[in-house]
Amino acid sequence: MGTDISIALTMFTVFAPAGAIAFFLLALCILPRDAHLGQTKRLNRWLILPLAVCMTGLVASATHLGTPSNALYVLSGWGRSPLSNEVVSALAFLLAAGLYWLSAFSDRIPVLASKVWLALASLTALWLVAMISIVYAIPTILTWNSPYIPPIMWLTAFVSGPLLAIATIVFAERTDLGPAHEGLGDVKEPGRAGEGAGLAAAGARAAADGGRGGAGGGCTAADGGRAAAGGTREDSLGPLGVMLAISLLSLVAGAVLLALQYKELGSLENALGAALGLAPWYGAVLAAFVALAAAGIAVVATPLFKRRLPRRRTATLGVLCAFLGIAAVRVGFYSLHMTIGL
Repeated sequence: MGTDISIALTMFTVFAPAGAIAFFLLALCILPRDAHLGQTKRLNRWLILPLAVCMTGLVASATHLGTPSNALYVLSGWGRSPLSNEVVSALAFLLAAGLYWLSAFSDRIPVLASKVWLALASLTALWLVAMISIVYAIPTILTWNSPYIPPIMWLTAFVSGPLLAIATIVFAERTDLGPAHEGLGDVKEPGRAGEGAGLAAAGARAAADGGRGGAGGGCTAADGGRAAAGGTREDSLGPLGVMLAISLLSLVAGAVLLALQYKELGSLENALGAALGLAPWYGAVLAAFVALAAAGIAVVATPLFKRRLPRRRTATLGVLCAFLGIAAVRVGFYSLHMTIGL
């Protein structure tokens, strides 16, 4: 596989699933919330961050198609081609999520209609990840047609996606829209966002306190009295702790499956040689993925353990570490392109 193609596909499979899962997790936080709260408005508007990440991946992947006519040909295969299904699902997600994001700037759209549309958009996010996970099940490519690849794609998405969702929350919480937009736990002073911010409705406790937060994603109000008083710092960190736990558990499960895939590769060969001969450094790449992703999680976890909202640069660093680790795995994966014959 050419270097330019592998880079384009690497960018797509790193950015698109992360953006989709981040959007899905953020939707779970937004759906139960009062749409008129300042926090909800800020978070709705910062949904542009995961959308931009996903769009970057889609644009990068389009570069290997060559000409616009090839893109149209890919779209015409929807329903019978895994590649076409992947592209259509990406476009459907970006369209649905993009329209919801635009609607967040209007107060004329009924709240119920907006929430229904958000729920549908979040489902297209899962559809996109599902299509990406199965597109490499090609019988003639020994190294890709593995039962480990689809779950690995899902798990890496759930490593980076929650970190990107946390970064989006951090950027939203540290953005002040002024007194007119204040709501439950709003940040009234950008410099003190870590002390007064709260994505979670009042009553949501950090996961370390036993998960006493609201049910259904940890982002709903559980105590009306405290809602009126405003959220505390501890109330703010519940959903962030849950997302961080999802990322960590996905990393552990992903590392196990990658190790099993690496073992499987040792038994694959064709007339030209062994699979691992194509990328003898693949084992080192897997170790780098675990180290980088773990570092990203640790960077974000440190302020959370101290009951503080991460700073923007901290959250960004965590996401970048995860992206670099997953990109390393993807580069190795595409380097292992080996067919049954020659």
